Amino acid sequence: MFNVFYGMTTLVQNTVLAQATMLGQSGVLAQAADPGAVSLIRWTGIAAMAVGIVVIIRRFWRNR
Repeated sequence: MFNVFYGMTTLVQNTVLAQATMLGQSGVLAQAADPGAVSLIRWTGIAAMAVGIVVIIRRFWRNR
């Protein structure tokens, strides 16, 4: 399960990095992503996935 969380957060980080790189290549000075914002995005994603997993397990458990 941790690998799924890590994969999703890595995807978000790579997307932020790619956007910053594209800005840098277009002549606009690319600013580094705010670590606090990246952390907030990461933990929001982890919490959302955890809630989804709990909902799936509860529905499965009730319908067995």
